[in-house]
Amino acid sequence: MLVSHRYKFIYTKTRKTAGSSVESYFEAFCMPEGEWTQRHFREEYVSDAGIIGFRGKAANAGDSYWWNHMPAQMIRRRLGEHIWSPYFKFCVIRNPFEKAISGFYYWKRRQFRKRRRRKSQQGEWTDQDPQLFENWLERGGGPMDRNLFCIKGQFPVD
Repeated sequence: MLVSHRYKFIYTKTRKTAGSSVESYFEAFCMPEGEWTQRHFREEYVSDAGIIGFRGKAANAGDSYWWNHMPAQMIRRRLGEHIWSPYFKFCVIRNPFEKAISGFYYWKRRQFRKRRRRKSQQGEWTDQDPQLFENWLERGGGPMDRNLFCIKGQFPVD
């Protein structure tokens, strides 16, 4: 999530939508002129120019007050209506099918790493099973993140 007080915008970050790339581009507008350096991982940053939420491994978020995938409702509550209302709010929404495929491949990579770490061969696991994607979807595997950009089911973004 990003907040630019200079340019009066709020960016809410969704999952599996190239959000880190978008965040990296716009975070320069949330810092004082000349202070910005591009980083994939970033500690929480707060200044008079704006706010950049923590971006890194979730386990390392610690006590961050602001973080990358923060729900819109929480951002609104923490900023206050006096900032939330007049600022331009935006996020990136991806084609749901493409988002599901991206989420599936992300899940698959993580499963492969977990299985390799355990070094267990509880039957052969293959990522070539044509039913794997369908089964994953049926189990609710798709990235559900409407709470990141909706408030009470409504789109608060501009």
